[in-house]
Amino acid sequence: MKKEKAINVGLLVVLLMAVLFWGLNFLKGRNVFAKEKTYYVVYEQINGLEKNTGVYLRGFKVGQVRNIRFMSSAYDRILVELAIANDVLLPKNTTARIFSSDIMGTKSVDLIFPEERTGFYFQANDTLVAAMEGGIIDQVRMEIAPYKVHIDNIMEATLSTIEQLKALMNKNTVTSIHESLANLQDAIIAVQRAARSADNILSDNSENLGNILTNVSDFSQTLSNKSAKISRVIDNLDVFADSLSQANVHSLINNAEATAAELQQITQRINNGEGTLGALMNNDKLYNNLENTSAQLNKLLIDVQKNPKRYVSFPIFGRKAKNEEK
Repeated sequence: MKKEKAINVGLLVVLLMAVLFWGLNFLKGRNVFAKEKTYYVVYEQINGLEKNTGVYLRGFKVGQVRNIRFMSSAYDRILVELAIANDVLLPKNTTARIFSSDIMGTKSVDLIFPEERTGFYFQANDTLVAAMEGGIIDQVRMEIAPYKVHIDNIMEATLSTIEQLKALMNKNTVTSIHESLANLQDAIIAVQRAARSADNILSDNSENLGNILTNVSDFSQTLSNKSAKISRVIDNLDVFADSLSQANVHSLINNAEATAAELQQITQRINNGEGTLGALMNNDKLYNNLENTSAQLNKLLIDVQKNPKRYVSFPIFGRKAKNEEK
């Protein structure tokens, strides 16, 4: 009987210890009956991350931080051990990012899958890619930064306006403003005088203006009377324009262009020394020979005029000479 009581007490103690162990792990957020895989992440700093905090995937808790320790005596790197549910597959290049999970700044780990997946997955005890989210102060600073730029611009504009007001309020500027106002008043007075002068001119020449208006009216009446003739002139101009448009102007232009092209070819051939005219214009020797020949012919003509008997001998001249000798 005593043995049975002892066995029952022992079983009760074991059961209580098991319940206590399960309860403590449950309070820590760990399910001892669930299968988990262990992964590691190496950080340079963890910004207050603690053990037993949650590991999330798209906001859903899939594990927890199992352990945190320094990797060496240099205390330059921290090894974080993550326990993640066995059915969660982590693609290669999955990032374990430490972030603030609430407004109190509690740190947790967020799993971020890569945009492009290669089809390969991390295995148990592999090391994930580490990442760190800025703290609350950094986030606040980033959110305030654009407003700070606007405030700085407003302050600079305000200071510039104040400096300009100071410049406007100095003695020299006030004096300049007074002088400008005085000049403006003088200009207004001059305009008033000009208006009065114009009024006087109109009053003195009202009769002439009346005559001018009468002449304009007569001219308008004359145009009205001659409107039929003006219409005929316009019709004749229209007929002439139609005739001109119907004329073969395009053919004339084409012929003129063809003639210009032929003249250009002839000019080019002359410049290249082709033909007699080209040779004459481009060959100095031929030109000089022609000039010498012309000079010789000129001398010959002069000599023929002076002494025609040397070159022409007719019987008449011979007989006359004989008769004269007799």
